[in-house]
Amino acid sequence: IKFYADYDELENIFNEGSDYVDRNSITLSSDEQANRAEKLERSNRKPNNLKPSIDDAKIKEIQELIEKRFDHKYHREFDEADSIRERLLEEYDVEIFDKKGIWQTKDRSVMLPLK
Repeated sequence: IKFYADYDELENIFNEGSDYVDRNSITLSSDEQANRAEKLERSNRKPNNLKPSIDDAKIKEIQELIEKRFDHKYHREFDEADSIRERLLEEYDVEIFDKKGIWQTKDRSVMLPLK
């Protein structure tokens, strides 16, 4: 297997073949066209209600639990840290993304950095 880092080199190899297909000349079936139109419409929709699903007091509680979870992880008490993660998910509908450094509600109305 050869990997091509240069786009021009890859394009030249692709164009050398006799089976070259212009992406713009491909015709889609009516079902495929409808699917693409529906996807485009969904991606352009905006939520009508941008209010957060939780109030400031709950956000403070969540952040305190996240800090406790961080302390448990720091002291290598992973069972306790996992139980806090599960509690956040069950009680507050909150997901934690450690690698991204954020937490968010499942409906994505609130997204804040981990502290």
